[in-house]
Amino acid sequence: MVNNVKNDRVRYWFYHESIGNVYIDEPIGFNDDSMEYTRHSDYHGVFTLFTNNLEFYGDSRQIIIDFFAIYGVNGRLKLGKDNLEQDTTQTNTMLWVNEYEGFLDFSTYSLSEFKATCKFSTSGVAELLKSRESTEVEIERTDTLDGKIISKIENNLVALTPKKVLIVNQSELLETDTFFNLEGYTNPLFTPLTKFVSNVHNDFSEVTTKDVVTVWSASSMFWVRNEAASTNVNVSVDIDGIHSGEFVGFSIYKFSWNGSIHVHENTYSLGSIINSGVKENLRSNVDITLALDESLALVLDVGNTYLTIQKLNITVTENSDYITTKTEYPFIFIDDLLRKLTEINVNKDIYKSNFYSTTGDGSLRGFISGLQIRNFVSGTKGYKSPKISFKDLISSCDAVDCIGLGLQKDTSGGYLSLKDQIRIEDKKYFYQDVVTITLPSVVSNLTRDVQTDGYFSELEFGYQNGGGYESEMGLDEPNLSTKLSTAINTIKNTYSKISKVSADGHGKEFTRRKPQDKFPTDDTKGDEYNWFLDIKDRLNINEPYTEKLWQDRFQEEPTGLYDPDSFTGLWFSPINNMLRHSWFFSQGFEKNLFDYTKFASSKGNSDLVTKLNSKYNSERGNYLNFDLDRPRFVPELVKFEYSVSESIKKQLKGYTEINGELVPNAYGLVEYVINDSGVKEQGYLNSVKPNGIGEWEVIKFNNITRRSNEKLKINNGVIGITSINVLEVTSVDTSIPVAPIMGVLYKTVNSGSDVQLAWTTATDINGNLDGYNIYYKKSIDVNWTLFGISATLGTTVTGLTKNTNYDFRITAYDSGTPVLESLPSNITSILTIETTPPVIWTLSSSTPTETTIPLYWTAATSDIDIFLYKLYYKKSSDPIFVSYINIGNTILTY
Repeated sequence: MVNNVKNDRVRYWFYHESIGNVYIDEPIGFNDDSMEYTRHSDYHGVFTLFTNNLEFYGDSRQIIIDFFAIYGVNGRLKLGKDNLEQDTTQTNTMLWVNEYEGFLDFSTYSLSEFKATCKFSTSGVAELLKSRESTEVEIERTDTLDGKIISKIENNLVALTPKKVLIVNQSELLETDTFFNLEGYTNPLFTPLTKFVSNVHNDFSEVTTKDVVTVWSASSMFWVRNEAASTNVNVSVDIDGIHSGEFVGFSIYKFSWNGSIHVHENTYSLGSIINSGVKENLRSNVDITLALDESLALVLDVGNTYLTIQKLNITVTENSDYITTKTEYPFIFIDDLLRKLTEINVNKDIYKSNFYSTTGDGSLRGFISGLQIRNFVSGTKGYKSPKISFKDLISSCDAVDCIGLGLQKDTSGGYLSLKDQIRIEDKKYFYQDVVTITLPSVVSNLTRDVQTDGYFSELEFGYQNGGGYESEMGLDEPNLSTKLSTAINTIKNTYSKISKVSADGHGKEFTRRKPQDKFPTDDTKGDEYNWFLDIKDRLNINEPYTEKLWQDRFQEEPTGLYDPDSFTGLWFSPINNMLRHSWFFSQGFEKNLFDYTKFASSKGNSDLVTKLNSKYNSERGNYLNFDLDRPRFVPELVKFEYSVSESIKKQLKGYTEINGELVPNAYGLVEYVINDSGVKEQGYLNSVKPNGIGEWEVIKFNNITRRSNEKLKINNGVIGITSINVLEVTSVDTSIPVAPIMGVLYKTVNSGSDVQLAWTTATDINGNLDGYNIYYKKSIDVNWTLFGISATLGTTVTGLTKNTNYDFRITAYDSGTPVLESLPSNITSILTIETTPPVIWTLSSSTPTETTIPLYWTAATSDIDIFLYKLYYKKSSDPIFVSYINIGNTILTY
């Protein structure tokens, strides 16, 4: 055993605040060959791992025994190794340089008669973070998990943008085929016709007959406004009815509440059913402004008639931008939150991020909790600090920003220190396009394996929470989750980036509409959620921050969603997140450049289209692999053997200045020679075991560029990446055709099951327009069905259901390479007609009296529901039937 206390070149030491710095004999098993370098599969940083058990004897053994007796497995005894080296700044001067330092892992502690053994971790920070990363903590706490006093995180203020929400409340017919004998009535009639189908967000409540006291004894008051703020609503009706008599008119009456009764204020006419004996459809709508406690009723204006209503659907649509009393909300910048969570977990402020710092691309990323959105005041009843775990925050930031995490030495000021530093950066930071480690001789025993983890058959982007709102028409919220299918079909592997921090504008808005000052005891769905905010920088530090709108992010107004001017957070849409990740997940697509990554399904509004960098990006689009960002590596794992000499060790531990910053060499390219001809390859370090023969694994660098040779600035010079192959691509048509406009709908050929369509010519700048795809769906359905294609400007859609509302739209496609499809046209709707009259097979009678004749008939047959029976009668001497009686649809005798 060598006593390095007396060695003039190397020394070992223990350190703890309770014992200070103590020099010790060399531990058995402490040598460089036991150090492994491994890239983290989730965080992508390269971490070091000391694999050997260290053996301690004599005084060193006793120190460990005493330390374990006091602190147990949580003991934090630091072990270090220093080398005596020449001072490069002064001649004839030597200085001690730390080579390794870390902590003994007392969970591996073992004691025998003459020795104590423990494994060694080169970073106690890594082990501590690993043990606590999943622990959810309150972020406003003023101590670490170990009890160290720290400052409370500081909030900023943001003026959240009130979002206009399309809120839909619905009622439908209380009973099918409601029949009224209104003979003799000439006044307005209030009747309980409807029942709730959807009552959203408690904006309205239903009232009954007892709530209304008017001269008409109204009984169909169907909504009362519950919210204090006034709102504009559109009331639309869809009524099928048949009557005999003068007329039936429909109106909406508005009432106010005077404290004891509802008082009629205004009348809004919807129209009338006029033609006696004929089934008619009435579709109408009116715009009405409602304040608190104002209400609506459906009213029938009748004139001496019988009436049967087959269908009565009422929809109240609210165009709402609710204004709260307080307009400023507390929030936290992601940069501040990451720093605070690091300190809470590892007791030190050792976090750094260029990406989330004041000048980085993610510098204005915000974080806000549900209770902060509701403006709950700290210290009041019901208030709770925002909370999240370090792991959940990192995975959520990765889902939207494509970031990674590594542990390195602090390089502030342009030099290395002994201080550990947690770096959270754009994931490309951990895959630098620069050669930083060079293996000058030929490697041996080289093998190449398919890295199956790098091939993805399915992609999934979005958010764990959100959705379930019954309010937005047509699923208006895009920031939920989306799945895409790739060209990889032999390996089942999903690239899933689902954030636990939300970004849905509707959820944020509905939470905002329940402020503490008005709803102090109410619980909401969003209380336990957190949201990302896309913050806009401010010019005046005395003003609150605001949220970025589409004008701050995109080149054109987004389409496919309601009121884009009040929509925030579109930068976080699933497809925009997908595009930021494309350089990583497309690593396995290099053999499928002219295949598509295709939309599969979405839980949200997939009609959203945004424009960025002169490209339209649809949430339900198909994306040519060639147009995705070029991956920096391909899924090929290259394994070889190469002895790790002292100079190679220094490269592995070293740093290189790249674009003005010292970056660990482990994040750059390893360049190695593969044969005696001197052919070189590059790859990213996946792992290396220096012991013995030196076992290396590298992920092969993608040396094929589709556009131009890449160059990077190194120090003050420019170095070109070697072995670049250029893929020649000629005349790739990526111009999406301009959407056609649906033209005249030829109702004359609506045969009930067939509908003829026509449209205008679409355009394509490359002249490759080939035809049109025709889509249809029932109006009540969500998903579209492809009927077929047409090379002309019209077609006939067949096989439809009679007496059914349908929607139609088309897209244009071109015949270039690749085939591209336009955005959808406008939508045309039509009600298919009923063409087959019902049939009554028999009519019979029984014994008559002096004034009556009993009649009987069999039930009529029809391909739709029977509305009513008309019984015509005449004297035998009369030439034609003139008089008739309306009879209910279920009555088979008279």
